[in-house]
Amino acid sequence: MKKSILFKTLIDIFCFLSIVGVLNLSISFLLSDKGNLYTKSGYLTYDNWTISLTEIVYHITFLIAVYHLRKAARHMLSDKKLNKNTNQSLNKSGHFFLYSGIISLILILITFNSNKYYGQLTVTHDTDTLKPLLLIIIGLFLVIQSNTLVLAKKIKDENDLTI
Repeated sequence: MKKSILFKTLIDIFCFLSIVGVLNLSISFLLSDKGNLYTKSGYLTYDNWTISLTEIVYHITFLIAVYHLRKAARHMLSDKKLNKNTNQSLNKSGHFFLYSGIISLILILITFNSNKYYGQLTVTHDTDTLKPLLLIIIGLFLVIQSNTLVLAKKIKDENDLTI
């Protein structure tokens, strides 16, 4: 039980910090001066607004995934772990993690193309290139876990019917 409460608490903290991050990024984008916006990849100009908008969409999609994971954790703390709401929340969270991983991969490819076009291409090994893969793996795991819980509920219901 202590691990479940710790899990839910950590997700709540992560959700709050993610909301602050999305608000910070959105406000920075809206208040940017003459199209310049500072992100971890450097200053973006009007030519690269596509990158910054894609990054905002990525963060919002990621935030929705964390929100649904938070809902699933709340349902898991209740006595009814095999209910429909837990399965739906896990499934939605998995799909949104999957979407955010794909959007992040697209963002890396757009940034790579943009850097190649402007002659700023450098070859480095960075953990940022592994994050989309991790998000896709987490998303697929949550979808599979949701399907497993649906199957477990069906088996439990069948066992409850037998005397």
